[in-house]
Amino acid sequence: MLKVMVVEDERIIRQGVVNLVKRCGGGLAVRWECESAYQAWEAFQSATPDIVITDIIMKGMTGLDLIQRIRESGSGVPIVVLSGFSEFSYAKTALRYNVVDYLLKPVDIKEFSEVLERIRTELEPGDRPEQEDVDNAAVRRAAQWIDGHLSGDLSQQEVAGRAGVTGAYLSALFKRHMGINYSEYILRRRMEKAGELLKSTHFCIYEIARLVGYHSDKHFINIFKRHTGLTPSQYRNLGR
Repeated sequence: MLKVMVVEDERIIRQGVVNLVKRCGGGLAVRWECESAYQAWEAFQSATPDIVITDIIMKGMTGLDLIQRIRESGSGVPIVVLSGFSEFSYAKTALRYNVVDYLLKPVDIKEFSEVLERIRTELEPGDRPEQEDVDNAAVRRAAQWIDGHLSGDLSQQEVAGRAGVTGAYLSALFKRHMGINYSEYILRRRMEKAGELLKSTHFCIYEIARLVGYHSDKHFINIFKRHTGLTPSQYRNLGR
């Protein structure tokens, strides 16, 4: 069952979108109904939706702001935009963040269903043995690239390209094969590598931070402590 997040500030329209998702058949369940982009972003940080459907123009934080934050978090979750505005600038910006589609209100039910079916087909390819072999190979390629480039930004779209799949599909593969989402895997590998460097080298903390992809020493120290319960210096001195 694919979990859907719907983001729309107009209650009646939001309920209409929820009903449309239900009409698209089995395999989809709306788990989050958010009345603002801010509420959606707060939920997204601790949730793992498989699909996000969002409006663009909302009070305060906009749908474009939400999409930008989601992408900057490293997530390649499929995003569908439903908007009452056909201005090219909105669509251009949304497409730059690799949304699946930009649909205009009032929504064409057939078009909306086709978009969701396309996403569902990509995220649920079936259990064919040959497909499983392809998926395993894609995960291995992605993991190898990540391990060799921990100092880089490791955007999901770039790594997916290296693995020969789309960003959304790579996200689904990591959940299925690794048991964690893509950004969590990156964090785990960076912290593991940092721990290895702290124990096996005399590199300064700021040098290790750079080697595992952090340009801010303070941010690296905070993340490392949150992950291990120790500061890098405490971790290095542990057992000495």
